[in-house]
Parts: sequence; structure tokens; C-alpha cells
Amino acid sequence: MPNETVPPFSFEEKNDNAVFILVIDGLKVHRTMSSMFKKQPSNAMVQNQIITEQAINFSIQMNDSKKLYRFQIKRLPTRINPDKCKVEFEKEKVVITLLKSEAETWKQFSESDYETIHLVKS
Repeated sequence: MPNETVPPFSFEEKNDNAVFILVIDGLKVHRTMSSMFKKQPSNAMVQNQIITEQAINFSIQMNDSKKLYRFQIKRLPTRINPDKCKVEFEKEKVVITLLKSEAETWKQFSESDYETIHLVKS
């Protein structure tokens, strides 16, 4: 099993969205026609991208170093609409946008651990 690494991340709220920005050193992206010109990782492969009403599990493995980056929240503060959530890739970043089902703020959880293991270490 490759080394699992904790990506640094930031959190912000925009209207009904909770946005997590994961910093992945060395992540490169390119646009692909098969995904309607969306940016996709060019030197990494997404291993997991599971978003449910109450949880998120995302991991990406770098091709060159075989490092596995994993971001996981086992229980979100409020429910989300998984069909309206998105994962976008930028140079050295993964942006995960979750559409909240309720207008409740998550700011009180941003300084804590979201009552769960949100970053998983090996």
C-alpha cells in the first residue's frame, strides 16, 4: 500500500455551499474533451470519490511518487445534496463543493474536526 498523506486544506462557505480546498503538491491538470473540457488530473488518479447525504470520502494517488492523498468526513454537520456536489481540479488543488440541504452554517465546525475523522493518516 502506498504512503497515505494528509493534504492541507481550507474551508469556506458560499451561500448554500460548503467548499473544501485540498492542496496537493505537484498536482498537474489538463482539459479533456471527454469530460466537456473540464480540468482533470494529468499526473494523478482519483481512487475514491464517494459523496453521500451525510459523508464524503475522496482520495487521489500521484502517479510518480505513488503517494495517496485522502480526505474523509464520516459525518457532515448537516445533510447535503450529493447530486449537486462537484469536485474540480486546479493546479496543485482539488476543490470539493458540497451543496447543503439546510441553510445552517458550518462555521462553528471549521475550527474543530467536524465531529469526525476528516483527515485520515496512514
